[in-house]
Amino acid sequence: MLHQRPRKLFIMANKRKLTLKERRFVHEVVKTRNQTEAAARVYDVKNRKVANIIGAKNMAKASIREAVEASYKREDMTEDWVLKRLKMEAETAFEAASRVKSVQLVGEHLNMFKSNTPQININLTTALNAIENSNGSEANEQGLEDEESLQDS
Repeated sequence: MLHQRPRKLFIMANKRKLTLKERRFVHEVVKTRNQTEAAARVYDVKNRKVANIIGAKNMAKASIREAVEASYKREDMTEDWVLKRLKMEAETAFEAASRVKSVQLVGEHLNMFKSNTPQININLTTALNAIENSNGSEANEQGLEDEESLQDS
């Protein structure tokens, strides 16, 4: 029997053929919309951090990124399609939670929920010490008042 090289399935993207695992990764990314989940499934990785690293490295490769984008286009999954679908869901969903979530997602995409209030950073240790000190002094004053009332009796 002749020794055969493993057969590689490929997608032409950026003039580079994708390996079987890379092609499966592209398929899973399109299916799950999540590169970490896709890497975990294709590369049989249990650790989410490792899967995240593998997914990021794969998506950094131009050939894989272009194959994913081409697959999205084939599925007609563009940003406009998603926004139109969310708008339709917000207008027609039977459940209020679905309508609210759809509107929320569109609003987040459009950056409509940026807060105009300034960020306040509080050092909790300092704040707790200040509260304890103020409560402690009040308690000491209360204790002195109690002692004075006992002496008067």
